[in-house]
Amino acid sequence: MMKRFWGLLIVISELAFAYGGFGTKALFVNFLGLKQRLNEYNYEWGGRDSFHLTQPLWWLEGQGQGGAGPVTFGGGGAVTFRSTKTDSLGAKIAGVAGSFKFGYPVRLTSFLEVQPNVDFGINSLLIFVHSRESGMSNFNRWFLTWGFNVLPAVTATGRFRSGVSSWAGIYVTGGYLIPLGSQNWYGSELPPEFSVRGWAIGAGLIFGRMAPKPFRI
Repeated sequence: MMKRFWGLLIVISELAFAYGGFGTKALFVNFLGLKQRLNEYNYEWGGRDSFHLTQPLWWLEGQGQGGAGPVTFGGGGAVTFRSTKTDSLGAKIAGVAGSFKFGYPVRLTSFLEVQPNVDFGINSLLIFVHSRESGMSNFNRWFLTWGFNVLPAVTATGRFRSGVSSWAGIYVTGGYLIPLGSQNWYGSELPPEFSVRGWAIGAGLIFGRMAPKPFRI
C-alpha cells in the first residue's frame, strides 16, 4: 500500500508544473456615478471645485498557478489605493481582491505561450470622504462595497530559460470583469451609482519551472 502511495506521489510531482508572478492591472471602471456623489458632498461643505477621478483604477497583483497535464489552476490577489481631493474635501479609495484561476495554455513557440483563462473572484472597495480641516472630524462619509465577479481573459507569456529546469519571463493579459449579481453596499448613506465592471489589462514578471518528463520506474 505504501509503495503504491509513494509511486503515485512521484508520478504527480514529475507531471506537475508551477509558476507565479507579480505585476500591475488597470481596471477601466466608470467613475461617473461616484464622482457625482463626491462632488455633491463637496458642494454641501461649501466647496466649489470638482473631484477628478480618471480611469483606470490601478491594482498591484500577485498570482500563482500549477497543473498536472494540459489544464492550469491557481489563485491570485490584488490591492489598490487612490487618494484625491478638492478645495474642501478629500477622498480615499482602498480595495482588496482575490480570485481562483483556471486556464488552458497553448504553446505557440518555445518562447511564446497563449493561455485563455477564467478567473472567479471577490472584490471589495472602501471609499472614505473627509473634510480637509485638521483632524478630519468635521465631515466624513464612508462606503464599503463587495461582490463576486468573473473575468474571462487571455494571457500571453514570453519566457526564457533561467536554469536547468526553471524559466523567467513577462506576461500581458486582457479581459473584461463582470460582476456576478449586484454589489453589496454598506455605509453612511445611500450608495453612489458605481460598479466594479470594465476592461482589465495587466502586465508583469513571471517565474516558473519546466514540466519535466514523466518519471519511469
